[in-house]
Amino acid sequence: MTMMMMKARTISTLATLALAGLCACVHGIEPEGPGGEGGSAAVGPGGGGDASTVGAGGSGPATTSAAATGGSSSVTAASSTATSGTGGSATVASSSASGSPVMGVSIEYKADNTPSNNSINPHFRVANSGSSAVDLTNITIRYWYTKETGSMTQVFHCDWAKIDCGNLGGAFTVASGMNADHYLEITFTGGSVAPGEDSGPIQLRFNMSDYAAFDETNDYSYDSSKTAFAPWDKVTAYSGGQLIWGTEP
Repeated sequence: MTMMMMKARTISTLATLALAGLCACVHGIEPEGPGGEGGSAAVGPGGGGDASTVGAGGSGPATTSAAATGGSSSVTAASSTATSGTGGSATVASSSASGSPVMGVSIEYKADNTPSNNSINPHFRVANSGSSAVDLTNITIRYWYTKETGSMTQVFHCDWAKIDCGNLGGAFTVASGMNADHYLEITFTGGSVAPGEDSGPIQLRFNMSDYAAFDETNDYSYDSSKTAFAPWDKVTAYSGGQLIWGTEP
C-alpha cells in the first residue's frame, strides 16, 4: 500500500513539472543562454542592450525590439574638402621679385612737339615680345634730356594713357652723360601687357613752372624723326633696378 502511494506521488510530481514547462513555453520565458546571467538572454556581438536576435557572449533581457542600442553602424563621412599644404597651390611670382629681370620688354617712342617749346611731350608704348604677361609695376622708364633753365621747378603731366593715367607717375632726377643732365623716370602702380601686345599710347608732358622754353635739339632721348611709334633705344627701361632695354647716355 505504501509503495503504491509513493508511485502515485511521483507521477503527480512529474505531471506538475511537465505542465509547468508547457506553461513556460506558452508565455515566451526562455531559459538562461550560454554565458548569460539571471535568466537573461545573450546579446549578439557588439551589443550591450536590447536585441531581437539572441546570440552568444552578452547579457540583457530578451526583447522583440528591432534595434540594438549597442550595435549601431552609423558612419561619419570624411569631408570632401581638402586643405592644400604649402605646395598645393601654384603662385605666379613676378620675375623681378625673384631677382631676375623681366625679359622681352622694349620701349616704343614718338616725339609729339617741335624741338623748341615750353614743354617736352614724349609719348611711349611698352611692348612685350615675351611669352608671359608683363606686370608694369615691375617696370620703370627713363627719358634723358638737358634742363637748361636753372633751378626752376619741373612739373609732370599725364595727358592720356590707355592703361589710365592713374596707374603711373613721374619724377625728375639729376643725371650726367652725353646730352643729358636730367632724366624723367616713369613708374607704374598698375597695368599689365599681354604677350605679343603693347600698353597702348602713354602721352606725357612736362614743363618748367614758369613755362620757360626747352631746347630739345641736344637732348639724348629726343628724336624729331620719330613721328610714329617705333622702338627707340635712347629711352631706357628697367626691371628691379636692372637695365633691360636701351642704352644710357
